[in-house]
Amino acid sequence: WNRSGTMADSKEDQSGVLTAGKLYDVSTSLPERSWFGLADTGGRFATTACLYYYFALTHPFSFFKHVWAWNRTWHGPLTALVASSTYLAFPATVMVWSAWKRIKPYLFKVEADWMMAGPGRVFFLSPEGRLSTLLWDSYLDLSQMVGVFLMCSKSEIDLAVEHSLYDRLTDKDFWRGVMGTSKIRVPYEFGRWESNKLALTGPQSITGKDIVAKIVDSYLGIGDRFLEYGKDFESKESLEKLAIEEAKWQGKTTLFLEWVRPLPKLGVHSVDIVTIDTPKGPKVVSCLYWGECTGVSSHSAQG
Repeated sequence: WNRSGTMADSKEDQSGVLTAGKLYDVSTSLPERSWFGLADTGGRFATTACLYYYFALTHPFSFFKHVWAWNRTWHGPLTALVASSTYLAFPATVMVWSAWKRIKPYLFKVEADWMMAGPGRVFFLSPEGRLSTLLWDSYLDLSQMVGVFLMCSKSEIDLAVEHSLYDRLTDKDFWRGVMGTSKIRVPYEFGRWESNKLALTGPQSITGKDIVAKIVDSYLGIGDRFLEYGKDFESKESLEKLAIEEAKWQGKTTLFLEWVRPLPKLGVHSVDIVTIDTPKGPKVVSCLYWGECTGVSSHSAQG
């Protein structure tokens, strides 16, 4: 998606229809294997490393620039210099860096990284086994950098690198706008906490309504609050008092949305559906179910 909320240029066939070529078959025809075992994590890292060297050979200048920009954005100029100096062996450098990140907490007091900082850490839990964990960590680090180049090398690559760290444009307001334009049902917005003030903007009253509060530019559930009417708040004034006391919301824009609950027989769950457009129309690439939740959101999924 570009700045205006429309899809960026994609490959088209002669009829002007977006095509996937063989990508759909490659993505959906996977051999049976033991997921997240040594062979799986090793295969993921090896595939990503091969793609890294493919780009290094076929896009030597633009990919080198991307490696520098990515590491400068995420880790600072010193790390970017190390990455550039080990450019030809960078996948090995990533493995060393991933091992160091696992050892470092035993030597120093460190904060959890962004993957483990919030309720959404369930999506990044490591596999069992030290070697599998090392390969998994290395795959995650390398695939994010390579994946952004794969998707955005011919478009706004600098903006894509920036947004890999902080969603300045593609925040919750952006995506709610995209879905609204597409006539998709989204949770109703009662109001928002903005400039350290509460504004109830919608025509519907909060009386008797349970609310989910979400920071507009946050991720992985960081800053989320699930608020029950009569228990956590009873009026605009009590909701505003709660917002003033919530440290994570200060200086941020926080949305107050309707709390949409699932059918009791299903329980809390979510479904990640990835689609791709083909000459024969849209098809589903993957459908991932997150269920057996122990909390009020799918960030607590156990299965």
